[in-house]
Amino acid sequence: MPSPSRYRLPTPQISGPELARIVADMRVGRLDVGSEITLESAATTTVVRSSTIGPDTIPVLVPTTSTGAALQWWLSSRAKGELTLGHDAPAGDEPFLLLLIG
Repeated sequence: MPSPSRYRLPTPQISGPELARIVADMRVGRLDVGSEITLESAATTTVVRSSTIGPDTIPVLVPTTSTGAALQWWLSSRAKGELTLGHDAPAGDEPFLLLLIG
């Protein structure tokens, strides 16, 4: 899975202009919380790994197809760096937009 983060924060080496750009993006609602995942055909769990995930992270899945919208999913577990989604077994690969909040 591609990294859900477009910024490399926090880092002591971040430059003033880069930090200013990030803050300006945040002020107009461009938050770095989105990515894409695929629920694989016949699978009933999907593991998402990211350094931005913590024990209080809330995943929000947005289906991008009508068959994906019919699938039920739930948060099975979460810990630092990883969360597991339980879900119905899709007949084919189903793409979703994923938001990681908190």
